[in-house]
Amino acid sequence: MKKNLYELLEVSPEATPEQIKLAMVRLGKKYATKSQMNESARAHFNQIKEAYKVLSSPYRRASYDDSLRLNQEKLAAAKRIARLTQLKAWLIRTFKNIYQIIIAWWRNRQHAIKELKIKEQSRLAGEAQPLKGWKFFKQRAATKYISNTLIPGEKIMFQAYTHWFFFLDLGALLLAISCSYLLIDNPNFIGKDVPTVSLWLPKLVSNKPEVVSVWYLGLTVLWLISVLMLWEAFIIKQTTELAITTKRIIAQFGFFNRTVIEVKLRRFESITINQSLLGRLFNYGTITITGMGGVKTIVPNIMAPVKFKKILWQVLEYLGHAGDDDD
Repeated sequence: MKKNLYELLEVSPEATPEQIKLAMVRLGKKYATKSQMNESARAHFNQIKEAYKVLSSPYRRASYDDSLRLNQEKLAAAKRIARLTQLKAWLIRTFKNIYQIIIAWWRNRQHAIKELKIKEQSRLAGEAQPLKGWKFFKQRAATKYISNTLIPGEKIMFQAYTHWFFFLDLGALLLAISCSYLLIDNPNFIGKDVPTVSLWLPKLVSNKPEVVSVWYLGLTVLWLISVLMLWEAFIIKQTTELAITTKRIIAQFGFFNRTVIEVKLRRFESITINQSLLGRLFNYGTITITGMGGVKTIVPNIMAPVKFKKILWQVLEYLGHAGDDDD
């Protein structure tokens, strides 16, 4: 990197004329003999003399200070642009990686569900159907957890799922999209005089603290929060299960902290469905199942809750008739 005139004279930009003169005298003594014997030393000494001519004149020095300040501002702006370009590239790579991970997970999940359905159909083909002659609904392939909880002779009659409307948190999705747009597009209204902060980074990334604009730091934090909110909504949807078997109603919630509620069909008392206007339009609602003793199980945002209720009452009616026949 080329040295400026102050660096050639080995003084600071705040040096007084006396200090500049003393520096020239000191460097003259140092290079007087060397410049006669060494070509590179002679060239360097000539640069020192040119620097002294500029800095010893008040007018030339003032003009040089202005040009030096402009160059430093341009250099700082170029560094900020380079950092923003790196940040944009990192965000784009992160979005692509997250998208690829979600797509791969979704394909693997669909493949696993398909295999599970094939196995379930093969198993049911060799066993007696729990409700012979029923054509009102078909048995559905259960999830792995509910399949593992079945006892001998118990069959899945119907399994409900969280509505697709709640697969994503709409507010978090809009927040993530808006933050991504502002981080990548760099709109004009941001301005140039935005405060900056220094961030500590691991030594593997950088040995120096990274200077980041408060605007971009805040947007990045909001983007991370929106991603966490989307991930939370996704986990809640994937870990909420509700099923009717020939013996029980099974509800399961949570991933790390799992809650499982089971109500025997013989101890079932009532079912309540709450649907908002959007729930009626998109066919979802909150199901409340009450067992004997007033114990309530609330499962929100279930797809086709009326169908679930209808199938539950049909199963109860069949079991009631089957019990009368056995007697």
